[in-house]
Amino acid sequence: MNESLKERFFAETAKIKSMSGKVRREYIWDYYKVHIIATVALLLMTGSILNDTVINPPPRPVLTIAWLAGWEFEETLNALSQSLYPYLVYDERRETVFVPTFFMGSGDPQHDMAMMQRFQAMLAAADLDVVIGTLEQPQSEDGFISLGGLAPAWFFLDIRRFLDIAGVEANYLLYDTDEEGNTIAFAASLEGNPLFERLGISSSGRYIAITANTHRDGAILETLRVLWAEN
Repeated sequence: MNESLKERFFAETAKIKSMSGKVRREYIWDYYKVHIIATVALLLMTGSILNDTVINPPPRPVLTIAWLAGWEFEETLNALSQSLYPYLVYDERRETVFVPTFFMGSGDPQHDMAMMQRFQAMLAAADLDVVIGTLEQPQSEDGFISLGGLAPAWFFLDIRRFLDIAGVEANYLLYDTDEEGNTIAFAASLEGNPLFERLGISSSGRYIAITANTHRDGAILETLRVLWAEN
């Protein structure tokens, strides 16, 4: 701080000290309210960032299941998530099983476009591990088989390898070809799935698939075991 600034600082301090309480408060607010508001806002923002990242961070997903299988009660999907907790979640304060929904049948083009963009962004960021959806057949010669109308078959890994390792036998698989022309089983039918039946979730016409860029193989294998545990 140079001499002129020091002199102004001490002069301003002396001036404020010489004022009475009410006059002092009014003077400080009139001349320094922008600084006060900015300081308070900065403190609040800093506190919020520290709370979210250090003190009380939101639970991180140990598995994310994208729900593309039409409308379903939130309570039902929460029950599906909770059924996996004993097998995947070790600290409920810091971990969760996330089941985001991507409902495309709203009749609102803007809503459906927002759902599509959200799905694509999460898929590109490798934030999605498993997809549960309904089968959408090609609508044209250059169309593609997809789940929920969002996820083409080539977005998924061959589920047979996971089913074999998990010791699970699915009743029906969906097949397509990859870019090299190899036949892959990109999804397994959930028809009559014991966990869905126990939770009261319709399994009719619904399929499960595994995203190609997932990095949570262990959680996926455990999920398959839980889904078919009562077979």
